[in-house]
Amino acid sequence: MLSVIIISYNTRELTAKAVRSVQTGTAGMQTEIIVLDNGSIDNSVEYLRRRFPEIRIIESDWNLGFARAVNRAAAEATGDFLWLVNSDCSVKENTASLLFEYINKNPDVAVVTGRLLNPDGSFQGSCRHFPNYLNIMFSRGSPLSRLISREGAYTLPDFSEPTEVDSCAFTNAMIRKAHFEEIRGLDERFFIYLEDTDICRRLGELGYGIVYHPQAESTHLWGVSFHSNLIQRYFHHHISVGKYFWKHYTQNKLKNALFELGLGLWLGLRCAFAVMRGRI
Repeated sequence: MLSVIIISYNTRELTAKAVRSVQTGTAGMQTEIIVLDNGSIDNSVEYLRRRFPEIRIIESDWNLGFARAVNRAAAEATGDFLWLVNSDCSVKENTASLLFEYINKNPDVAVVTGRLLNPDGSFQGSCRHFPNYLNIMFSRGSPLSRLISREGAYTLPDFSEPTEVDSCAFTNAMIRKAHFEEIRGLDERFFIYLEDTDICRRLGELGYGIVYHPQAESTHLWGVSFHSNLIQRYFHHHISVGKYFWKHYTQNKLKNALFELGLGLWLGLRCAFAVMRGRI
């Protein structure tokens, strides 16, 4: 049994498109689709229930954050495998079967993720090295990455064959439920962002593999839930980055303090630019 988990937050049309693509891609497979609505105010729950009476919808009265929402949905899932699909994703017809076949044949692999594409068909990086004080400076959106091009310093390039990686975004990722439960799911201290990197690190420390499967494709719009409020997105991302370093580099208190100060300054600049452009 495959349990598909989609977290929806004010993306009702996109969520419906994601559900339809999943239904098409899992035709003939034993599958359940679980949509957890994270306190949407766009009538998402009623909209989805009318169109998809066959799927399970879990309704939250408020925004639980991504990690907590996934954990709640996973607790009610009955499948041996969890397939996390973002609400702003549209998966290709063979994606589910490719991911399922790969993870099912490789018991040492805990997570397998697919290639993400931008709406224009170009590659969208979704795998990365584990963050450290240097490579994080070359992450997407960082000031240094805009000045100096260092492909692969943090975000990994595309690969032509299934390849083991440090970590991946859980935008289109399949994970064994047994492994998910073994490490007690996503760390709910991360409201959103870096929770996927964190769980990949914890799984890797237990000896499990994280694999990128380039043939399992999906189109991803990226950041739709925060599209109208860049400041909110910047805030949550910077907070999660800080939490990640305090968690995984516990002994480096001085470095972490200085790093967090730098994060705060960069957050302030990004917010100021967003306000100047009227994108709040």
